[in-house]
Amino acid sequence: MKAFLSYSLIQSDLYLISLLSRELLNVGVTSKGTVYSSDPSEELVTITNYNIRTCDLFIGMLTGDGSIHQNAMVYQEWEIAIHFNKSRIFLIEDTVDIPAEFTEPYLIYNRYNPNQVLQQLRNFVQEKETEKRNKNNLALIVGGAALIELMTHLSKQESKAYG
Repeated sequence: MKAFLSYSLIQSDLYLISLLSRELLNVGVTSKGTVYSSDPSEELVTITNYNIRTCDLFIGMLTGDGSIHQNAMVYQEWEIAIHFNKSRIFLIEDTVDIPAEFTEPYLIYNRYNPNQVLQQLRNFVQEKETEKRNKNNLALIVGGAALIELMTHLSKQESKAYG
């Protein structure tokens, strides 16, 4: 499974991305993250869109200290994940006010004690992996049944041709 990390963090909080990436790797998830630039080029936007399009899980991370520009980028990238129908979740610091009408899936975390949210995220990832596996198994079952039906049909036609 591949995850895309979109975050709004100040320099001193980047350790949270390291913790998050390591935790994801511990459950078999590789991750790529947002690259911020004061003047994002078209190439950077294309790369970001590609990374979101090819990920299995989008994780948006918001803190109380993130800049308005970074927060806006997280929301823009979230919209891209919605467009590509990606599994997604927000990790929102406990200092951020969440509007009552906010309906997206999210987990609350404390930057000084991130272990609880890492466990919750691990559970979320395992749920998504199980859903993906079940979806793939269903496709195999349906595809297998269709293949058997096709082979039966072809063998009946072949026996009619020789009979």
